[in-house]
Amino acid sequence: MPLSRIPLPRFPAPLLTTTAPRTDPTVLLHLVRRIAVEDHAAFADLYDALSLPLLRELESTLRDPDRAAGITCGTFVEVWTLARFHVGANTDVHAWMTDIVARRTADRQAADRWRPDRADERSTDAPLRPWWAAVADSHDRDMDLTLRALLVRAPRCGG
Repeated sequence: MPLSRIPLPRFPAPLLTTTAPRTDPTVLLHLVRRIAVEDHAAFADLYDALSLPLLRELESTLRDPDRAAGITCGTFVEVWTLARFHVGANTDVHAWMTDIVARRTADRQAADRWRPDRADERSTDAPLRPWWAAVADSHDRDMDLTLRALLVRAPRCGG
């Protein structure tokens, strides 16, 4: 069935309409617990609370807005996928997401070292481009599409 024909469930009002700060650790953990049971509204609330700070930090670190956007999108898709494993009382959602960003950034930087358009920067004795580097090139587009489906709207980090 095409994604556009899947009926959307009704969700309760977003948690973040309360006076609680959007990045309060208790609020973030509550959102992750709701995401663990596939609550799209909670996912959108978490995205709205943390996507811009993550994106801005990545843009200043990477100095490449496209890479920063791809990593941000991928981080939120990974949060959706793994939320059910991070619902414990001691879960620090912000630290967990920061770890995801750090790993994804390191993966992208490793893949970028092998990009064909940078071949002139490599020494002639550098190893051939590994198979996984080609996957990284299309990964950002896939993450953007997946995130659009999860948010049921266009993500801020995508096109």
